Amino acid sequence: MRNPIIILVFAIFLTSCISGGRIVEINDSTKGIESLKLIQNVSGISIDKTINVSDRINHPISTTHLLEIKKGEKASLLLDIQMQSSNNPDSLMLMYLDGEKIEITASKDGATHIKLRQFVVPENLWISIANTEKIQYRFNLGKEEIEVKLNKKETGKLKEFLLKAIQLRDDNLPPVPEGLKKL
Repeated sequence: MRNPIIILVFAIFLTSCISGGRIVEINDSTKGIESLKLIQNVSGISIDKTINVSDRINHPISTTHLLEIKKGEKASLLLDIQMQSSNNPDSLMLMYLDGEKIEITASKDGATHIKLRQFVVPENLWISIANTEKIQYRFNLGKEEIEVKLNKKETGKLKEFLLKAIQLRDDNLPPVPEGLKKL
């Protein structure tokens, strides 16, 4: 009777240590789709300048990076931001990569129900994000501005995810050799 309890406690301890997120690979051979998903639970802070820093509100936010690759087609990487709020995030998000500001717009066909916003991460940013040390997001929730700063563990997991995504993309559609044109 004692062994199952010890195993259960050990399993709970191990899963509690995985705060940076988890990467899940999904292969649907019937549809010819390969997917890679990273789910992270991060914390966003209200950056209202009229409120003292100590009184700012923390918002629990769930981010999901989803890579989908159909055989012989271009890969797409989506970032879903979901949080508990009565307001829907704006359709523009600012991403700061080592201080450099990049604007990312929400997906037109993505889900826009309350509390969820889906952003398309352009392919030309994947390598930049994978080589960045400080990553943060900033978006508006109604009149409130929210800032999410990824810690080292979250940044490391996102980098690992992007390196796998780049490898899957290149395996599906190898880059054009230097000196040749795309058709």
